[in-house]
Amino acid sequence: LAPEYMKLANAVQGFFKVGAVDMTQHQSVGAPYDIKGFPTIKIFGTNKKKPTLYTGARTAQGMIDILINEMRKTLYSKLGVSGSGESGGSYEGKKTGDGKNVVIELTDSNFDQKVLHSKDLWLVEFYAPWCGHCKALKPHWDQAASELHGKVKLGALDATVHQSTASRFGIQGFPTIKYFAPGSSDSDAEDYNGGRTSADIVEYALAKVAENMPAPEVIEALSQDVVDDACKEKQLCIVAVLPHILDCQSKCRNDYLKVRLLWSLTIANYAYGLSKFAICRLQYSSHLP
Repeated sequence: LAPEYMKLANAVQGFFKVGAVDMTQHQSVGAPYDIKGFPTIKIFGTNKKKPTLYTGARTAQGMIDILINEMRKTLYSKLGVSGSGESGGSYEGKKTGDGKNVVIELTDSNFDQKVLHSKDLWLVEFYAPWCGHCKALKPHWDQAASELHGKVKLGALDATVHQSTASRFGIQGFPTIKYFAPGSSDSDAEDYNGGRTSADIVEYALAKVAENMPAPEVIEALSQDVVDDACKEKQLCIVAVLPHILDCQSKCRNDYLKVRLLWSLTIANYAYGLSKFAICRLQYSSHLP
């Protein structure tokens, strides 16, 4: 790192200050900043009390890119402009029918609003532009986003630029993928440790959809009109025909109701790929438990 760090210091002279601390001699200097390994690079931007952990490429060019972004934030802050002033639109991939990226670009400014304050399920990739594994993942990530459109949202955050958010979630390697359920907080984020193909990602996401899907509403069919209203626009209706209460005492009826509940839960778990339910009829049978 030392040669690149010297190149950085020479290149940014007059614009930024570059320093180094020997932690074997001056441990008290680094103690307030949670230094756990070496080398650790921290960027002291507008808020000097809360430096940002640098997780980008260990090259002069990579570090200059981050410093320019920090300068942008500082200038916007002096102007009193809301937001961090990050440039947008850097993520290019597959498009939807209306020309938008199927993968949503996330930034320090929009992450909380789009992900944490959302009612949607999210998979978020934290990536670095120079990362070879990230480049290999990209076509699979785009394909998965296309297949999951309308069910699960897939986002991408450049962790070398939007380091504040990356630091919040402890991102230390690339790509890192995290799952966010609706209404998540920072501590609710789940690591995705599955395969890196589109099929693997889609399978994982649909399982999460199933976990979050409520069981279908159970309606008492008191008349044909009730059945028509409940089922006419659905692809699937499960009709449980139960014996009269006089012919089947409470335990007997409760056993039938358990069967009906089991069907409802089964549909909730496996019908996530359907926009509506299909028609099925469960007839009364003496063989039912």
